[in-house]
Amino acid sequence: MILHLGWTPDPDAVDLVLNDTQTPVFRMSADQERMMRQEAWADDKKPPVILFDHLKHLEPTWVRGNQGLGSCVGWGWELGTTLSVASDIRLKLRPWHWQGAYATEPFYGGARVEARGIKQAGYRDGAVGAYAAKFATKWGAVPRIDLSLLSKNKEHDLRVYSANKEKEWGNFGCGGAFDKDVLDQICKLTPVIEAPLCTSFQAAAGLIESGFPVVVCSDQGFSDRRDQYGFVSPRGIWYHCMCFAGVRYDRPGLLLANSWGNSWGLGNWYKSTKTGESIDYWPEAQKCSGWVDANVCDKMLKQQDSYGVCGVGGLKRRSVNWTKGW
Repeated sequence: MILHLGWTPDPDAVDLVLNDTQTPVFRMSADQERMMRQEAWADDKKPPVILFDHLKHLEPTWVRGNQGLGSCVGWGWELGTTLSVASDIRLKLRPWHWQGAYATEPFYGGARVEARGIKQAGYRDGAVGAYAAKFATKWGAVPRIDLSLLSKNKEHDLRVYSANKEKEWGNFGCGGAFDKDVLDQICKLTPVIEAPLCTSFQAAAGLIESGFPVVVCSDQGFSDRRDQYGFVSPRGIWYHCMCFAGVRYDRPGLLLANSWGNSWGLGNWYKSTKTGESIDYWPEAQKCSGWVDANVCDKMLKQQDSYGVCGVGGLKRRSVNWTKGW
């Protein structure tokens, strides 16, 4: 099996982004860390918090795609942004118009080119998580829709994932070789609001409880199947970016979503260690995710290139139907 990975660890790049006061990518203060720990009150009888719950109501035909090259950083940020907006709408009752899941190609190209302040990045795969966080917050995100009429560029029809486009944009940047900065400007209409660096299980749990997924970059690999409680075991090395999309406390852990399509199957997705309760969950989310023990989450997050996705700005409001509501 060929594993398409693509995270590039670069502590100097992370420091560069975190020290840029003009970019809302930052280390949490002691007070912010304390607030996140308080948000994640660890009651072992509490039901799991699963951010996919919000997506399945808004996008019932959603299927997790399979990255076609080492572009996992783009895929992690796409899912984090998608789940963040879905949580805003369903959990926080924000009146935003739902446009669907976000596109991976702009994140990947932007992380490799625009966020680094270069013209071309070459065709070798991979990206740094911090540069994706910088692109997401200083430029922005666009959904997987047809933007070609708006941009006057046929390459900007993003309705269908294209590995070839992702490869080209990974060299030329968001929008491709002939973009002329147009798609960058469209991205800037809807930037991710904040992206705090997340370095612990407790901080990640607090972010997820607040409706903010955590895009996680690490070298931790995993088994190819879940145990009886839905957990995947640490195994091997993956230089990979994925997304934490849920938290549980009966056996403390986070729900890890991959970008390899049906990578973990349908068996043993969740069973409570306290009550024996099983959850027969949304198959498309079940196929791409598994639970990870808190100590393993800590190990991943302490590699210091993982970020909360705290909302998207500039979104359009839904129109009101006065007989049915929103």
